[in-house]
Amino acid sequence: MLFQSPDAVAEKMLAAEVIDVLLASLCNEDADGDLRATILRVITSLAINKKAMKTMSGNLNIISAIVTELKRPNNTVDVRQAACAALKNVSSVSSTNKYSVSEAGGMGALVDATRAFPENTGLLERAFCLMRALINDNDEKDVAAANEFVTNHNGKALLLSAMKEHANTANVQVAACGVIAYLPFEHSTENEKDTQVAEAIICAMEKHPDSVAVQSACVEALLELATHITSVRKKLQQHEAHLLLLHAKSVDVAAALDVDELLKLSSTSSDH
Repeated sequence: MLFQSPDAVAEKMLAAEVIDVLLASLCNEDADGDLRATILRVITSLAINKKAMKTMSGNLNIISAIVTELKRPNNTVDVRQAACAALKNVSSVSSTNKYSVSEAGGMGALVDATRAFPENTGLLERAFCLMRALINDNDEKDVAAANEFVTNHNGKALLLSAMKEHANTANVQVAACGVIAYLPFEHSTENEKDTQVAEAIICAMEKHPDSVAVQSACVEALLELATHITSVRKKLQQHEAHLLLLHAKSVDVAAALDVDELLKLSSTSSDH
């Protein structure tokens, strides 16, 4: 049997214009869930090939088709997970692609998908990771996407609900904190909700004391909150929270500077 590298297979698929065929099949209303999920997984794999990246860069048809699969109300959780993975890889190809995902309604589609399957931790993790990718640069379009998530989709409540419902699932805590770390808290007027988010983060630190990933993500998210929210800084002054921060510092050496900054912020009482 002749084995070929993934790159060789991808190049042959591109030469045969397979992407157009895949998109046509994906857009076929009669395609079943298994076929849709398979097509999306192929696109996910193609997006990491250099030549395929060039083909996919700025290809609005690909992005629009994948976002549609996230929105399609009768799609299964498997299809939506596959759509999240495909969008994550396609959006990472270029800034143009990332912006196009948001402009095609990607953020709203992600929110709808998580609300359709709030019990599925795999989907929540993938969706939150993609949300973070859409807002993790400090440029105008990423800030606009973050504001859309908070204002139009009640994003903080969505993250808070997921963290509470899946408090024992480390991956959900990490992914949710990854989004929180890039939300626009500087001009927030949702003091009560922001404090609740901080409490959920502190709870995650307590429930997952030995997870470096959880401790690191929680510290990153708390630092963003505490930088702007007085009530969060006051919350960190509490003895239990103080001990949790010191524990995080011992578990994750890389987070030491952020923990020190949090401890410093917790001793202040005025907004920045």
